[in-house]
Amino acid sequence: MLFQIKSKPEDFIVEEVLWEWVPSWKWDFLYVFFEKENLTTMDIVDDLTKNLHLQRDEIGIAWLKDKAWITKQWISISQRSLSKIWWEESFIQTLWKKVKILEKSYNESWLKVASNQWNKFEVRLRARQNISKEIKSQIENNVQKIIKKWFPNCFWMQRFGKWKKNFYEAKDRLKQLAQEYNEKWKLKEADLPYHLRFLLQAYPSMYFNEYVLNRWEKWLFLLQWDILVDRFNSNWVKTSVYNSQKIYPFDYQKLKKEKADLNFFEPDISNECEDFDSNKRFPTWPMLWWNLLLPMEWTKARVRDNQLIQLSEFDEWMQQVCKIYNLRWVRRVLFIKVLDLKFGWDKDDIKLEFFLPTGSYATTLVSFILQWIDHLTLKDNSLLIPRISNK
Repeated sequence: MLFQIKSKPEDFIVEEVLWEWVPSWKWDFLYVFFEKENLTTMDIVDDLTKNLHLQRDEIGIAWLKDKAWITKQWISISQRSLSKIWWEESFIQTLWKKVKILEKSYNESWLKVASNQWNKFEVRLRARQNISKEIKSQIENNVQKIIKKWFPNCFWMQRFGKWKKNFYEAKDRLKQLAQEYNEKWKLKEADLPYHLRFLLQAYPSMYFNEYVLNRWEKWLFLLQWDILVDRFNSNWVKTSVYNSQKIYPFDYQKLKKEKADLNFFEPDISNECEDFDSNKRFPTWPMLWWNLLLPMEWTKARVRDNQLIQLSEFDEWMQQVCKIYNLRWVRRVLFIKVLDLKFGWDKDDIKLEFFLPTGSYATTLVSFILQWIDHLTLKDNSLLIPRISNK
């Protein structure tokens, strides 16, 4: 093994960069920027709700961050909620007991999930031995390829748990719910608990990984009739269909409302088209829930989608369960580019600084930097990308 990742907390630092962040003089919401270590985002949220007797939906966060490294992120609360807990001093003092407060501000809008456009990362890979000039050259070549090209937008182990236990548990749980619906034709229509909703996300996420890596290995970066978006991992996007270096835009939000009761639906495109720009439009794949937007029937892109849907055993009963519990998901971008990647050596340690769009994983980037060079580092540091075919 050549390198060790996350051997010290300061070896992996992530910082949220909010989408179009502009502080406001309107004091509708208090925003607090804090630094945490060895705590998940939900640890912080749960502590606030418990000690201040708040409801979960009174706390706003931009994204979940894991406990295995240092993270700097935002949290918000309304003035209405603050009025119930002796105002902001009580809120901030409760936070101080768990985290380091970096900044506070005010805004007129609620902090919503996916409010952060980017995450900034600082990563150090500590050398376990002397690194030869040949190995350094190979690593530098991989870095240059990543700067120039795209890499798969895979989900990481945080979603699947050790030994992918979340995936297997989610699959069994979803099948159990589907069987109950099949036999009784009825399920209790209620919101799923947060922890169960999060668990079930592991099911479609694993099949997404399988799909994107399959296309990556076969160099299928773009297929005829792929569905494209104009922004990484965001609900509010312009959608279009690709065909022969042209894109055909369509209104996804309008179409989704019109097809709200369907398990699957297809784009409604016109003859209007634009030239395709690979730096502005990105191919996607749907997460396996209900009310899915799929490419038109009999197209190359649809054939690929259907193959993995069949592999996943995502049947009509599962679709009904997802409909009852409102388990929806938008299409996710398949391939992404790293922004402002800075690479350097500190003796034999690797130092990285870069930005990734929200919802993308820095560990995926590190995995592709070391790909084909140091399998033991990937294996021993749990940097092998989770997929169904890996044991």
